[in-house]
Amino acid sequence: MNAEATRWRRQANEDLKTAQILLDAHRYGPCAFFCQQAAEKMLKVVIYNAGEKPWGHSVPSLLDQACAILQIGSDKAPRRKLRSLTNTISAHVIQMPGLR
Repeated sequence: MNAEATRWRRQANEDLKTAQILLDAHRYGPCAFFCQQAAEKMLKVVIYNAGEKPWGHSVPSLLDQACAILQIGSDKAPRRKLRSLTNTISAHVIQMPGLR
């Protein structure tokens, strides 16, 4: 793993630790934010490891870039998967105690 990827991975892991603390404290909004940050950073790890430079901060755009680099699926498939994941997470958040 190159130095830039290692740095982003370390930061992503810190974001996940923070998200877990926030989840345990029932702070779901901030928890979701740190999960998004971790996802963004881990996608950058994939891109840097492939020898490319990531562009932007949008998780869907970074996912498209990573999939293109790794030659995974069509350009629309990652967005559908991300939308499905987002809908699943939203459904679980709605069911959490205190959010009804």
